[in-house]
Amino acid sequence: MLNYKNPRSGSNMKLTEFSFQNSFDHLFNRPFVKPLVHEDNVKDLILLGKELKHRHYNFTTVTPETHRRFLEQKIPLSKEHALRDFLGWNHEVPEEFFPSSLLDLFRAAKLIIEGSKPGFIRSLLRASTLDNKLFWHSAYPTNQSNSVFFGPDSYRFVRFLKDNIKVAKHILDLGCGTGVGGLLLANRANKITLTDINESALILAKANCAMNGFTNVTILKSNFLSGVPKGADWVIANPPFIMDEGKRSYRDGGKNFGSELSLQMIECAMKYLNPGGHLAMYTGACVINGEDQVLKGLRKILDPSIRFSYEELDPDIFGEELSSPRFLNVERIAAVGIVIKR
Repeated sequence: MLNYKNPRSGSNMKLTEFSFQNSFDHLFNRPFVKPLVHEDNVKDLILLGKELKHRHYNFTTVTPETHRRFLEQKIPLSKEHALRDFLGWNHEVPEEFFPSSLLDLFRAAKLIIEGSKPGFIRSLLRASTLDNKLFWHSAYPTNQSNSVFFGPDSYRFVRFLKDNIKVAKHILDLGCGTGVGGLLLANRANKITLTDINESALILAKANCAMNGFTNVTILKSNFLSGVPKGADWVIANPPFIMDEGKRSYRDGGKNFGSELSLQMIECAMKYLNPGGHLAMYTGACVINGEDQVLKGLRKILDPSIRFSYEELDPDIFGEELSSPRFLNVERIAAVGIVIKR
């Protein structure tokens, strides 16, 4: 871990001035996309989730590339593993594999999509587990701009947070997605606030919160922190960091090799936090000729007197992205964890 502090005293934080409402428009003003699920479905998603937990359902979500390769194996489907095939691997599964009680719950939650063959069905969503909690998220493949992603980054994000946040009064999850980061810290804080601009994320976060029994959580729709009351002593974030060809909001990190969004979220969080507050961010950093592009940008936007820690959590993630011309000269993408004190 690298720790940075300039011994000079009396310096003030140097941050670029911008408006919360306008500064991220070029990243988030996409054409309207219909939510993946409707608010009216939340109650039924909660009931189904509780039934899955009762049945000891578990599934670890892998990267999209690993998912694709596993599906290519064309392993025969079985009734024994039907739930994991249907809700985890997103296979088309024979309807007859499920008891009528489960099918009724699937239908009530409006999860069923008719398969390509008669009698086969596919799920609109996936369900994954982390720390014995269940999380609804988008189906595979996550092609829609408003997809709600869950994967290996989610597991690394939570591990990073738990290593750095032992106790807090109020944790605010900026761009919460499924809510996994904030929700799995709920037993370490008096209050959790989940925020996102993606309507689908907020709906699934609401279901994920209730079916796992969290009660100290508030969920708000916000374009970053616009309109969010101050008061959190920790802001946490896991922003998109890929240079996505389709500019999908859940995945695209913007310019400067995907670091733009992470750096702007840091600026936003620093403006929001009161003195003494902290930001904990997990993100991905492109490395070019040995130079980490997020760390390079971070040094530019923060005054040298500001203390922060910067840790490379995994030296090589999403290696398949390097085949794209957009990543020309990038030698690797590293998972990094940043903690900054305001």
